[in-house]
Amino acid sequence: MAGKNEYLDEAYNTLLELSADEKKRLEYEAREKALRDYNFGMNCARKEGEQVGEERGTKKKEKELILSWSANGRSISEIAVLLSLTDDDVLRILEESKKD
Repeated sequence: MAGKNEYLDEAYNTLLELSADEKKRLEYEAREKALRDYNFGMNCARKEGEQVGEERGTKKKEKELILSWSANGRSISEIAVLLSLTDDDVLRILEESKKD
């Protein structure tokens, strides 16, 4: 098949050449490993950034709901149950919002 396509033929010859030269092969493998490591690190960082952003968005939404419900007369205990938080968490968020 390599003989039918000049690009495949050239790639095949390059592969043979690299395979024959131990130093070049090791350099190639090191570069490939570095690229894989870099891509893996970037992918992990992206996922971590998405998770942090999602957590921040959730906390912001919780805060908005707590402030709104509190202003509309809902009790701290009721808000805590609705958001699956403790009464202390709701109180803390209300106190923090007063400081802002």
